[in-house]
Amino acid sequence: MSGEKYCISCGETILPNAELCPECGVRQEVRNLSSDQKHCIHCGEEVDIKAEMCPSCGAENPDPGFRSGATNTELDFEENVAGALAYILGILSGIYFYVTEEENEFVRFHAMQSIAFSLVAFVGVWIINTVVFSLILSPRALATGGFGIFRILSLFSTLLWLAVIGAWAFLMFKAYNNEMYKLPVLGDFAEQNT
Repeated sequence: MSGEKYCISCGETILPNAELCPECGVRQEVRNLSSDQKHCIHCGEEVDIKAEMCPSCGAENPDPGFRSGATNTELDFEENVAGALAYILGILSGIYFYVTEEENEFVRFHAMQSIAFSLVAFVGVWIINTVVFSLILSPRALATGGFGIFRILSLFSTLLWLAVIGAWAFLMFKAYNNEMYKLPVLGDFAEQNT
């Protein structure tokens, strides 16, 4: 059959305009859409971003918050890539993308959230580590058996670092998947400043 298209992952025959494979769910190559368009995940036709139902196949939009248009940024990245990269070097990449992406709210949101998250994480870890090291270096702590407290605080500091790294990876993942995931408090701050 002429015009057939095959999934880039599982090889199943899919509709020519399909964005996702109905068998395995893998995203196919996407044409750039205007900011008010997206692809129906069932038939691949372009539909209005606010549509709750595809006019071509009648399928309901399963995730109206999903941003499916592959919009390029001023730096010629797809916006989901730029959003994820805003987290990669913490405050440095956040500032870079916040300053360079003047028009793209998605990227600016993630850049500002990266800046806020990096600052809060750095200050929190710095305070915990300052307390831990002041306890271990204190002569009184050494004389009174402060090593038990030091071990507990060291464990807490390590767990805090692991939580920060996990949250950082989670935020990058969400941005890469075109989601405007908002952290409590910090997400609201980022949204107000984009």
